[in-house]
Amino acid sequence: MTASKYYYPQLQILVITLPLDRYKDVNAFVTLRELRSLGATIMTHRKLHAKLYISEPGPRGGSFYAVFGSENLTGANNIELGLKVEDDNEMLTRLRDFFLETEQESNLLQGEIR
Repeated sequence: MTASKYYYPQLQILVITLPLDRYKDVNAFVTLRELRSLGATIMTHRKLHAKLYISEPGPRGGSFYAVFGSENLTGANNIELGLKVEDDNEMLTRLRDFFLETEQESNLLQGEIR
């Protein structure tokens, strides 16, 4: 995967991940650089272990759903599990609240990603 030349101003991506010193797999850095090239805001949280991906409708519509489980974005060849939740507003709200609370406890990643 190479860094993208494209920037999508309508797309908002917020990533909360481990501090970079906790990664040993080079794929993590490639993934984070690619996300940043798409305009993602990347934050770090030292105790993070959860894997939660949330998609919310934008100005042009879309679906509100969440995927949580064991999968990482690093492309490692592990056996992973993910569960998609949609059409359950109570659960989706709880997952979004969890994400927003974690964001408040996180630090903005600044500088280059090696």
